Order: sequence, then structure tokens, then C-alpha cells
Amino acid sequence: MQNSGQLKLNKGTLFVYSNDELAVATPLAEVHDTKGIALGLNAAAGKIRVQVLSGTKPVSVVAAKHIMPLKCGKEILITNHKPTQQEAVPADEVGRRGMSAIALGNDMGAVLGNFSIFSILTGAKYMLPLALPASLSEQRIHAQILKSAAVVQQVFGGRSRYYVAPKEEAKSTIPDWVLKTTADFDDSKPLLKAMLNCQ
Repeated sequence: MQNSGQLKLNKGTLFVYSNDELAVATPLAEVHDTKGIALGLNAAAGKIRVQVLSGTKPVSVVAAKHIMPLKCGKEILITNHKPTQQEAVPADEVGRRGMSAIALGNDMGAVLGNFSIFSILTGAKYMLPLALPASLSEQRIHAQILKSAAVVQQVFGGRSRYYVAPKEEAKSTIPDWVLKTTADFDDSKPLLKAMLNCQ
């Protein structure tokens, strides 16, 4: 904990749920507007992934002077380099679809898209404590995430299927329908257009 209302994450995986406003700072980005929203964050050298697991309002991800709203069922990967296919769609058993890679400027890149909340609940190690919630607050958070997953599935279920990169094929090519990149990955492509394409 940095100070009241702020966490700092340099490396590792973090599950966040706060009844109060909480900012999460990483070397590449900051996450704001998190009150009452469950988040998964994974930070490593040169990259940070933010996944919104619940909530009706978007969180704000700030990186390279851009403010990017991120709704429930959406994720963003921010890198200090052009993201690779394997970074965008890692072999972590999480289902993803509608991924768009964009340039943020200053050699930074981002990949925006959708992920399956249900696959996080069953596959992410940081979610194991919520698999069998021990306290009333854990039960409430688990129920909120399940409800959010069901709503996202109901509203967006008719879109393209989720793609899961299997661990044994981690170096394989990601299908074109999963990940789209701008032709030259330059700053001339509007950020807003790329963000709208992943909604």
C-alpha cells in the first residue's frame, strides 16, 4: 500500500476489490475509478494486463497520456514495446476475442479486447480463494463476479467465439479473427476507433 487509497504494483498478480475509491499504480499505467469493481492485474517486465471482472461502470486506465475506459468483461494489455501475438493472447487458459492492437506513442503499445470471465474464475490461480469463499464478503464478491459474467454472456454471447491459446501450442500463430493489428502500428490510427472496435 502506497498511502490511503493507492496501491503500487511493480511485478506479480493482484486481485483488487475495494468498497472505497482505490488507485492502482504500475510502472506503465494507473487504474482509477475502481470503487465496487473487481479487477485482475498482472504486471511483468515491460507490460501490465488489466481485466475488469465485475461492475456496471468502467474503470479508467491511464497510460502514455491516454485515458482508456474499460468495462466489465474487457481487458487491456499495455507494453513498453510493440506487443507480440503471444503477449496479446498468452497461453494462460483464458478465453479471448475481439482483440485489437494499437500504438499509444513513445514506443508503447496496447491490446484491447474481450475475455471470458468464466474462464478466469475456473483457471486463474489468483481466483482460487474465491472458488470456495470462506467469509461473507468473499461470498458477496464471488456472487457479484458470477452475476457480471452471466450478464456479459447474455448481452454479448452472440458475438464470435472465445479463443483459448493452449499451453502446448504457446508458440503457434494466433488466428486472425482473434487479434487485429494496425497495418504499420503507428500513432496515426485513432485510439478511440480501436477502442470502439473491441466493444
